Amino acid sequence: MGYIRPPYTRIIEPELAGDGLARSQHEWIDLCNSERKAMISAPDFYRAPDVLLPGLRSDLYRGNFMTSTTPMIYGPHEMMMRVVHDLTSRVVEPSGKKNVPFPQDGKFKLRDLMAADNLGIRLDYVRTIFDTKDNPEAIFDRLIHISGAKDVVLWMARNNIKKNGGSPVMFGFGDNALHIDNGYFADFGYTRAVTIVPGEQRT
Repeated sequence: MGYIRPPYTRIIEPELAGDGLARSQHEWIDLCNSERKAMISAPDFYRAPDVLLPGLRSDLYRGNFMTSTTPMIYGPHEMMMRVVHDLTSRVVEPSGKKNVPFPQDGKFKLRDLMAADNLGIRLDYVRTIFDTKDNPEAIFDRLIHISGAKDVVLWMARNNIKKNGGSPVMFGFGDNALHIDNGYFADFGYTRAVTIVPGEQRT
């Protein structure tokens, strides 16, 4: 079977996928493909409806990371990356952006983007992850609303992850902050499947 073509609606499943055990991104993608479903992407997480937020927060507070189907794939010179949503899905066609510069500073707090002198590469990086054109304040407020956290911290990939090609965007919670990890801490976690409903997109 081929891809489900737009227009369609993405509906995040109300429960964790699988049996509740942690798996790698590729293992989760294979499982979702076998069930003819997509896997939650970083943009899905960002646009999650309010009715799902109590459950998503419970997932984040489990002590492990939620794995998305959005990886950062690094180039050979480690200065540019490619962001892919729905990596290797057989249900919906993957999308993304190439030649994205990324921050070199290990980690940063999202609230720092609200200072005018910290825009540029960091803001482009965050917007690309979530496939949004929102301003820094709106992005911060949205992620706080989703997670119930008081702060948002983004972690860059370690050098060995960059050399091995890349790592998925993952979401976790600790010290009253939402942690958005890209290969600094983890590469295994939980996830949620996404049902694709053909037809006009519903909000």
